[in-house]
Amino acid sequence: MLDEAIAQQVVSSQQTNSESVVKLKTTGSGVQEEPKLQAKKYRRTSRRSHNQALQDLCLELTDTASSLEKLEELALDD
Repeated sequence: MLDEAIAQQVVSSQQTNSESVVKLKTTGSGVQEEPKLQAKKYRRTSRRSHNQALQDLCLELTDTASSLEKLEELALDD
Protein backbone atom coordinates (compact mmCIF):
# COMPACT_ATOMS: atom_id res chain seq x y z
CA MET A 1 0.00 0.00 0.00
CA LEU A 2 2.77 2.44 0.93
CA ASP A 3 4.74 1.44 -2.16
CA GLU A 4 1.74 2.22 -4.38
CA ALA A 5 1.32 5.64 -2.79
CA ILE A 6 5.00 6.44 -3.25
CA ALA A 7 4.88 5.27 -6.88
CA GLN A 8 1.83 7.43 -7.55
CA GLN A 9 3.53 10.44 -5.94
CA VAL A 10 6.60 9.96 -8.13
CA VAL A 11 4.50 9.70 -11.29
CA SER A 12 2.46 12.80 -10.43
CA SER A 13 5.59 14.82 -9.64
CA GLN A 14 7.10 13.91 -13.02
CA GLN A 15 4.04 15.04 -14.96
CA THR A 16 3.83 18.69 -15.95
CA ASN A 17 1.08 20.88 -14.58
CA SER A 18 -1.38 21.66 -17.37
CA GLU A 19 -2.59 24.75 -15.48
CA SER A 20 0.58 26.79 -15.09
CA VAL A 21 0.78 30.20 -13.46
CA VAL A 22 3.10 31.68 -16.09
CA LYS A 23 2.88 31.93 -19.84
CA LEU A 24 5.68 31.99 -22.35
CA LYS A 25 5.97 35.13 -24.43
CA THR A 26 8.17 35.20 -27.51
CA THR A 27 9.89 38.52 -28.07
CA GLY A 28 12.66 39.71 -30.35
CA SER A 29 15.26 38.95 -27.69
CA GLY A 30 13.98 35.44 -26.94
CA VAL A 31 11.37 33.73 -24.82
CA GLN A 32 10.19 35.35 -21.59
CA GLU A 33 7.87 34.13 -18.87
CA GLU A 34 5.15 36.41 -17.56
CA PRO A 35 2.43 35.70 -14.98
CA LYS A 36 -1.04 34.77 -16.18
CA LEU A 37 -4.01 36.89 -15.19
CA GLN A 38 -6.78 35.27 -13.19
CA ALA A 39 -9.30 33.92 -15.65
CA LYS A 40 -12.60 35.22 -14.25
CA LYS A 41 -11.39 38.30 -12.40
CA TYR A 42 -11.60 40.64 -15.39
CA ARG A 43 -14.75 39.16 -16.87
CA ARG A 44 -17.82 41.39 -17.19
CA THR A 45 -20.97 40.29 -15.40
CA SER A 46 -23.80 39.30 -17.70
CA ARG A 47 -26.77 41.56 -18.33
CA ARG A 48 -29.06 38.85 -16.99
CA SER A 49 -27.24 38.68 -13.65
CA HIS A 50 -27.11 42.46 -13.47
CA ASN A 51 -30.85 42.80 -14.15
CA GLN A 52 -31.72 40.08 -11.64
CA ALA A 53 -29.69 41.84 -8.97
CA LEU A 54 -31.52 45.10 -9.73
CA GLN A 55 -34.91 43.38 -9.56
CA ASP A 56 -34.02 41.80 -6.22
CA LEU A 57 -32.97 45.21 -4.90
CA CYS A 58 -36.23 46.78 -6.10
CA LEU A 59 -38.28 44.05 -4.41
CA GLU A 60 -36.35 44.52 -1.20
CA LEU A 61 -36.90 48.28 -1.29
CA THR A 62 -40.63 47.92 -1.93
CA ASP A 63 -40.91 45.45 0.96
CA THR A 64 -39.06 47.86 3.22
CA ALA A 65 -41.24 50.77 2.09
CA SER A 66 -44.44 48.84 2.75
CA SER A 67 -43.16 47.86 6.20
CA LEU A 68 -42.42 51.49 6.98
CA GLU A 69 -45.88 52.54 5.83
CA LYS A 70 -47.46 49.95 8.13
CA LEU A 71 -45.39 51.19 11.06
CA GLU A 72 -46.40 54.80 10.33
CA GLU A 73 -50.07 53.79 10.24
CA LEU A 74 -49.73 52.03 13.59
CA ALA A 75 -47.97 55.05 15.07
CA LEU A 76 -50.68 57.41 13.81
CA ASP A 77 -53.47 55.18 15.17
CA ASP A 78 -52.06 55.40 18.69
